[in-house]
Amino acid sequence: MKVSILIERGRVREPWTAWRAEARFTPMPETADDCGAASPDDTTLAAAREKVANLERALEHRMDIGIACGILMERFGQDRETAFTTLKKISSHRNMKLRLVAEQLAAHGRLPAPPETAGEHEESPH
Repeated sequence: MKVSILIERGRVREPWTAWRAEARFTPMPETADDCGAASPDDTTLAAAREKVANLERALEHRMDIGIACGILMERFGQDRETAFTTLKKISSHRNMKLRLVAEQLAAHGRLPAPPETAGEHEESPH
């Protein structure tokens, strides 16, 4: 086994001790630029911010979606995956955001009414 020894200012020191002493006097970088790390460009930063915003919105609506799935599971004896698929189908057929369908079901215990079409409000000329 080979042991390396450093001589510093006339004293014998083990390498780890010398490293520790050196680390105490080495200033820490204050920014990412000081340590040579690449700084993110505006596009990367904007994409990261958008992703964070989307994840925050998803967390906000997660509870309503879970409650809505639970209602469908209880009423129709569906499993979790089938209940979520049902919510997606309702959302698609009614041309509504899934979170809005889930909010309505969770808040009122019933599905939102389908959107009315423009032709239903027009009276016939005869």
